[in-house]
Amino acid sequence: MSGKELIIEGPRRNNPINILRTLAVFVLFLFFLISFLQRNVYNNDFWWHLATGKYITENRALPQNDPFSYTSSETQSTRRTTVLKGYWLAQVFFYKVYSLWEEQGIIFLRALLMLMFLFFIFLTIKKQGASDLLALLLVAGVFIFSRGSVGERPQLFTFFFLFRGHVSAGRLQGN
Repeated sequence: MSGKELIIEGPRRNNPINILRTLAVFVLFLFFLISFLQRNVYNNDFWWHLATGKYITENRALPQNDPFSYTSSETQSTRRTTVLKGYWLAQVFFYKVYSLWEEQGIIFLRALLMLMFLFFIFLTIKKQGASDLLALLLVAGVFIFSRGSVGERPQLFTFFFLFRGHVSAGRLQGN
């Protein structure tokens, strides 16, 4: 069988159904992007993370105690250690983005990370053999949940890189 026969016998890319599917995916992800871009910075913790990123950048050191809280105790706890020292890279990144592009940069960063996260979820669902409609519905559910719960927090990077790592690990295994 020659390559020409394979092209004729194989699924056609210009098939109207395939074009509609691709258009539906594009429109839904465009809606996700516009929706993420329209929402201002809404997580109150963001400003603390931003100030901590500034502190780390200016002092070139992680804070030993919360420099912005006058009521917290000096006693170290696992939670305090995690919050003070576990998010430093995201906090510095937030500060750098904010210092260059202000709130619009943070909004764009949030939208970009969340859009890529949703796209990786979509690809993973499709890879399991789900229909386009089911994949889009499931991703829309994740989108609805994420709109009110994620915000501008260091976990944005965790969601993105965790799922990206999952996709990469699947490729290494040949799945």
